[in-house]
Amino acid sequence: MLDGSDTLVENPYTQWSEINPDLPAIDIEVLGPPPTSGTRDAFAELAMEAGCNTFEFIENDAHKAACHMMREDDLFIEAGKNNNLIVQKLEANPNAIGIFRYSFLEQCAAAFLCHLFSMP
Repeated sequence: MLDGSDTLVENPYTQWSEINPDLPAIDIEVLGPPPTSGTRDAFAELAMEAGCNTFEFIENDAHKAACHMMREDDLFIEAGKNNNLIVQKLEANPNAIGIFRYSFLEQCAAAFLCHLFSMP
């Protein structure tokens, strides 16, 4: 996280509304794969690195460490490689966000859409 200078600092945000007041005041909870997962590697490279690349002061030596690092304050929860476990956790907390491998989402897209549209 940035503090307005050319320095990375610990991320203090615990609710989405602290990041952007237009977002709901609900706790941040992200469920995702462990560091040994190719899904996590792909997420880091495709999503996190793209945002990180907009900050020129993050140099080559620190780039991967800074741009691929997940939060370590229990707001990012390693849910293992079992996508069904992540689904169960999302059902228990519909405000959470889950990171899945693409093939799992593609395989289950219809079921996810049906579930989303049936939610109150």
